[in-house]
Amino acid sequence: ETIKYLMNCFYEKTDSIIVPIFKEQRGTPVIFPKKFKYELLNLKGDTGGRQIIGKHMDAVTLAEVREEFLLYDVDTEEDYKKLIFVEDK
Repeated sequence: ETIKYLMNCFYEKTDSIIVPIFKEQRGTPVIFPKKFKYELLNLKGDTGGRQIIGKHMDAVTLAEVREEFLLYDVDTEEDYKKLIFVEDK
């Protein structure tokens, strides 16, 4: 449901970076238009797309979502374990 919602936001604004937010906090997944492909491919380290979002705030569309778990960035097994712990509460 959330992915469909984010995709619909993107289809409405195909030149925008779609950033989900929950209670004013940014989450994932972020949808980038094709024009940012090379910037994404040239990222170094674990900064994700934050650098690109910061450079192109005029291209950002915030999409309010209902699921808090979208705030969690899960890149490692440790991140996953933290998420499972939070979800069990």
